[in-house]
Amino acid sequence: MLFARRQARPIGLDIGHDSIKMLQLSAPGKPLAVAAAARRALPARVPSTTGAALADVLRQMLVDAPFVGRRVAAALPSEIVHTRTLRVPIDADEAIDTSFAHADGLFPFDLNEATVRSLSTTLKHPGRAAFREVILFATRNCEVEAYLAELRAAGLTIDSLQINPLAAYRAAERFVEFGEILAMLDLGAARSTLVIGRGSSVEFVRSIEIGGRHVEQAIGHKLGLDESEVRQLRRRLAQSANRSSPRSDPVASAVFDATRGLAEHLAQQIAMCLRYHAITFRGQRPTRLAVVGGQATDPHLQHALSCATALQIEPINLLEGIDTRHMRPLDAEPPAGQWGACLGMIPTARVAGARPAIRAAA
Repeated sequence: MLFARRQARPIGLDIGHDSIKMLQLSAPGKPLAVAAAARRALPARVPSTTGAALADVLRQMLVDAPFVGRRVAAALPSEIVHTRTLRVPIDADEAIDTSFAHADGLFPFDLNEATVRSLSTTLKHPGRAAFREVILFATRNCEVEAYLAELRAAGLTIDSLQINPLAAYRAAERFVEFGEILAMLDLGAARSTLVIGRGSSVEFVRSIEIGGRHVEQAIGHKLGLDESEVRQLRRRLAQSANRSSPRSDPVASAVFDATRGLAEHLAQQIAMCLRYHAITFRGQRPTRLAVVGGQATDPHLQHALSCATALQIEPINLLEGIDTRHMRPLDAEPPAGQWGACLGMIPTARVAGARPAIRAAA
């Protein structure tokens, strides 16, 4: 058993706003498969890093599925990660992580008490001086330590801490043809995050504070339903989306009216981000928008995104090509976009072989 534990891949751990997900892939050298997976829905709650019972929930999830070992690659909770984009001269100090530590108002906390990481791209436009586009990610050290303490209290050993949308981007990257620009929208419960990149090079990251929670609140207020009833209704509508128009079903029509404003606002924000990227990173543009996350099957969001961006909207089945027989059928249903961060955090998670083009879920 000791040998097996050493050979096992770490467990991908994603603690979101409305659920906790844990996933482990088969050991290196074996056909790629999900060896163990567990998902636990969470009610409306305070931020994950202050939940007193988190360690108990994680311990129970480790018992619920046959996970090997207790090593985890964990996503930092989105609510403690702050992102900013800067444009700096080409000859700026290479130590981008610390060069802006004293910039007033850059982040809502003192960066001397935080950890900052960066992604940067050098850009050259005709007739203009070259510059660098820099994406900064910052987290308060005290919040990270509190999060780590909860994971350790559950008996977990932390292999790595990662940024959720960047991990989801890595999981989605294998579905893109060579040389294609990947525009990926992670539709989460609390927020939506757009990531655009070329291959493994991420060029643009932007979070918008609209997610499934806001959609569910709007539906619940409009129709007088509680949280569980709203979620059941949305699942039913997503399953029947290809068989009827929203206007042919009175309930679907009411849901459409309740969420139209939110969906259109989110779509407009995404369209603005795509225009910014097209102007800043001149050249090839994305021709489709890949959507992942727990809200990826929402037909109203997809329709609004298609209208605003003039792009083909394609949910990705992130588990395609991976044996999922050890998962609960509900968890493995296409497009299974909610597993993006877990998959992207696990080393060698990509399926070997040529990259297939993005395909809509069946």
